[in-house]
Amino acid sequence: MPSYLNAYQTFAFSSGKGISPTYPMGSSFGTLKRGTANGTYLISGTLADGQKFTTSGFFSSEGKLLIYQYLYAALGGGVLTGELYAGADVVIDPPTSQADVSEIEPNVRGPLYWVKRPSPRRVVQPTTWKRFAPRSAATAASADTLYPDGFAIYSFVEGGAYVPPAAGEVLNVAGSPGAGSPPSINTDIRFDSGFFQFAAVPLRGISFIQGLNIASSSPTARTNTVTLRDPKRNSVRITQFDVSTGLFKGTFVLTPPLRMATFEGILVKSIYYRGGYQGYGYFLIRDLEGNNVVLEDAPLRLSNQRISGRVYIGPTDDN
Repeated sequence: MPSYLNAYQTFAFSSGKGISPTYPMGSSFGTLKRGTANGTYLISGTLADGQKFTTSGFFSSEGKLLIYQYLYAALGGGVLTGELYAGADVVIDPPTSQADVSEIEPNVRGPLYWVKRPSPRRVVQPTTWKRFAPRSAATAASADTLYPDGFAIYSFVEGGAYVPPAAGEVLNVAGSPGAGSPPSINTDIRFDSGFFQFAAVPLRGISFIQGLNIASSSPTARTNTVTLRDPKRNSVRITQFDVSTGLFKGTFVLTPPLRMATFEGILVKSIYYRGGYQGYGYFLIRDLEGNNVVLEDAPLRLSNQRISGRVYIGPTDDN
């Protein structure tokens, strides 16, 4: 088996192009490891609605591997399926106008199909009734608070080998070097649920950026610490930033109305910044009535549904 198939690899995939309140907008992510037997693999990860998946099998002679996971057994059912390819890096010469950027064909790549079937509905009787008043009709609702109508998403996986930093070093996250000692990198974390216009009327979603400084914990440590540039802004907290695995997670708060989001993701070899990593993941938060996209002067009311938005760690143009 080629040596590159023995490497610990991380990957991510988005929910496709465009913006829609009908399916998760966050990035799903996972890891690829060598299995216990020669020629085998183990994949585990988290989809952008928090659903976990695992799959295992044998590499083909061409480095191909299959993903198949039955999902949402307690709801309407679903599936994650596809064929990935794990190969060695191929450096693509950048355009002359972008000489500072080198694209790298990811080690792990391939198409995935993610399906969630509609969740079962239950009949909900009206909660109030008055004598001589017409009774409200019963309605059908679902106990599922995440995209109960289901969805079908075709996406593409990108990823590659993940190498933790050496003792006393900072992980090479795409960004700019920090000043002084210990070694550090300045970059950003962005949260985005979508921002667009419909019929020339401005609509709003969730979109904000927080500056990050990532630094080596000590000259002998293999850990990194994360400092937020403006920790009071939306009360962003990063509760895990594990450079040994590339996994990160945290929370933030929005108001009004008051609601807390949880987020998680993974650092993946960048296809744009040679040798660097970018973070991809998702957040989950209570929706607003109107699918979190409401007219600027409309009242803000919480829905019983939740939405999934994007989390990105790396350079941004507007911060």
